[in-house]
Amino acid sequence: MLYKWDEKYELGIEEVDDQHRTIFELANALRAAGANPGNTDLVESALFEMRSYVDDHFKDEEAIMCSLESPALEEHCRIHAEMVDKVEGLAEAFETGEVRASDLHVLIVSWLINHIAKEHMKLAHFVREGKEAA
Repeated sequence: MLYKWDEKYELGIEEVDDQHRTIFELANALRAAGANPGNTDLVESALFEMRSYVDDHFKDEEAIMCSLESPALEEHCRIHAEMVDKVEGLAEAFETGEVRASDLHVLIVSWLINHIAKEHMKLAHFVREGKEAA
């Protein structure tokens, strides 16, 4: 199953929406790499790219939330920190053989996409509410 972007995930902030689309693409790359567990280089490469991109995305997203004076910023930063810790832990578990490549994408990607689908709807509401009030 491919992870598919849906307009319902859009926040209305083009930069963030574009980054979320890229996360979906990276999720599919990690999924495809996990389907070839014998090719650990491919899995490690996809995992590294996902980790790096998500870290940069979180920083960008938090800066945007700060500029919008989002009341959810502190909580969102906490969730991001937990997600980074979780991804790092899973990456280490993969490297030591505790987590199989085929399970890695499910554990990481479903969590990230779930975050986009649920937590960001709160931000989308705030953004739309702010635009409507302006």
